[in-house]
Amino acid sequence: MKKITLLITLFAFSLGFSQGGLDCGSSEVIPNTTTNATFTATINFGTGQMNAGAFLFSFYEFTPTQDGILTISSCGGGVNTSLFVGSGSCGSLTVEDSSIDDCGVESIVEDLVVQAGVTYIIEWSNDPSVFSGTFDWDFTFNGVSCFPPTDISIDFKTQTRVDFRFEAPLDGSSPSSYDWEIVPLGNAQGDGVVASGNSADNSPSTEDVGATLVGNTDYDIRVRSDCGGGDLSDWTAPFTFKTKETAPPANDTCFTAESVSIEGDIANAASATANPSTILGACFTTANAANQECFGGENPNDDVWFTFDAPDNTTFTITVETNLGPPNFDPTITLFDSTCDNLGAALDCDDPTAFDFAEITYTNNSGSTKTYYFRVYNFAEATPADPTFTYKLWSSATLSNDNFEAANDFKVFPNPVNDMLNIQSKNTIDSISVFNMLGQEVISVRTNSNSEAVSMSDLKTGTYFARITSNGVTETMKVLKR
Repeated sequence: MKKITLLITLFAFSLGFSQGGLDCGSSEVIPNTTTNATFTATINFGTGQMNAGAFLFSFYEFTPTQDGILTISSCGGGVNTSLFVGSGSCGSLTVEDSSIDDCGVESIVEDLVVQAGVTYIIEWSNDPSVFSGTFDWDFTFNGVSCFPPTDISIDFKTQTRVDFRFEAPLDGSSPSSYDWEIVPLGNAQGDGVVASGNSADNSPSTEDVGATLVGNTDYDIRVRSDCGGGDLSDWTAPFTFKTKETAPPANDTCFTAESVSIEGDIANAASATANPSTILGACFTTANAANQECFGGENPNDDVWFTFDAPDNTTFTITVETNLGPPNFDPTITLFDSTCDNLGAALDCDDPTAFDFAEITYTNNSGSTKTYYFRVYNFAEATPADPTFTYKLWSSATLSNDNFEAANDFKVFPNPVNDMLNIQSKNTIDSISVFNMLGQEVISVRTNSNSEAVSMSDLKTGTYFARITSNGVTETMKVLKR
């Protein structure tokens, strides 16, 4: 689609200014009707503002009458120059952009966003031992009212799906919506589009682009603003990402946490059962992002989740061990007692200096049996060479609480299921939720009986997770839908 911008009448000319100004207060004024020009400047001894190490200067100023994009360049002239662009008052200018030897020995400030009514000081400079005299430089200003969004980032990705977010533009009109597209890495905008859409705001995209993306493959995302009335911004520069190489594990999200049990009568960690697990293919989702870092700086982009119930007045320990330290698997554990859709702050976390071991010990003093969640992830962003680990969930106490045991006695059948999924419990069932592999809730049922039949006939074939709450205890079970 053709980009529409608001342009002042174009002037293309060469102006033979005597030298520009020798200081900020005597800057040569560039007319605000100028959109494209080549100036001949004389650089000589003067008083600098933004380049404190220089002696030779030539100053210009420009005050646009509308927001726009400014490019200033001495490239191609073969003259050794430095360039600073600032705003504000002489003596206290704020540097908006600068360039020193960015194209050979010449300088260029490119695509600088400028605002209507703000005066910008253009300061050319250099050391007298290097250059003094006359040189040509180019000035280009495009007035626009619709600017592209900023700061594209990835929230969640799998082999075939990506969810991303971006920030609204800082300048110009407020967009009414945004267009986005995904193309193979290196393709030009619009070339080989594999997914595209329109977002009404700058919230994370929830477009499901499954079956169009391929695992372990590089793609580019571009986004542009639609400010209404046919006024479109430029597309953003491509933001590159790679899809996951393998499918995420079943317990990739809090909503699909693996249900485990505390092992009782254990004297120490060495005596506890080591349960194998892995973070291979695991993804990070912002739905579970609240307060999850231990000390700051780590990257929980490969977390997996577990859930268990602890009787009242029980102290339990979570022990995680890996085979290798950095740059491989440096384990981190965080513990929660909230629901997945409102995790809140972590109760405890651990990322010790021992790079192959992490451990949390905690006591349930809530007055009743309580459901907990813990997550395991690699401290560093990079995927470890060995993504496997073992976890131990143990307590020195004898776990003989009858209510605790009874509350976990659920029956789920048939499994695999074609249509109706039957769920039975010794106690009254409070609620049943079914989640897909992405952690999205697809069925929610409130009940007040010991048995319930849940229809799964409208769901696609695949793996799901039934989360059942009864008597204050929650368990999650894997269900296969035919």
